[in-house]
Amino acid sequence: MDTLSGMRLFARVVETGGFSAAGRQVGLNASSVSRQVGRLEDALGTRLLNRSTRHIGLTEAGRIYYERASRIIADVDEANAAVSELSQAPRGTLRLNVPVVFGRRYITPYMREFLETYRDLRVELTVTDHYVDLIEEGADLAIRIGGPSQSSYIVRKLATLHPGGCAPPPRRRGPRPPPEFSPPPRPAAPPGRSRRAQLHRLPRPAGRGGLGADRR
Repeated sequence: MDTLSGMRLFARVVETGGFSAAGRQVGLNASSVSRQVGRLEDALGTRLLNRSTRHIGLTEAGRIYYERASRIIADVDEANAAVSELSQAPRGTLRLNVPVVFGRRYITPYMREFLETYRDLRVELTVTDHYVDLIEEGADLAIRIGGPSQSSYIVRKLATLHPGGCAPPPRRRGPRPPPEFSPPPRPAAPPGRSRRAQLHRLPRPAGRGGLGADRR
């Protein structure tokens, strides 16, 4: 029997006033309760109860031990209740460590909704791509891409990652060539004329000495 169980049984005997009444509450017979209290006394090296055929009474050591044990039992019960409440409705501070891209895409967009759902919970979010020691950093939870860095961690798979290759579009070597030059369209030839370049004849001026070839 561990010390806390011994404290509980001893306190039950004191509060009910006897081994039989305490045994009925815990599902043991009177002799079994008496033996377990006796083992507690042997472990402490002192007598806690004065026994008679009809009554039991506390020794001075038993009175001191009962006062201290009652406070310890109450503290343990309160601690157990507080942890049980956490499993039903989270409260306190959650220290979370996530990679940068994952945190920006999947954590921060939903953080406000999460905190509105669990109003008694406060989140301390650390976003980093460095593998940190969760125990040294005091983190409660971490999300990692790949396998765990410590075999002692409790790990739960969230999703499967399908990696793929990505590359930017090819870049041209050197400057782009200028757009092709398009000459202006030719003027259309007058109706009935060829589309070839038209020959315009100038009239010969009157008299000699004007433009033209001299005849000799």
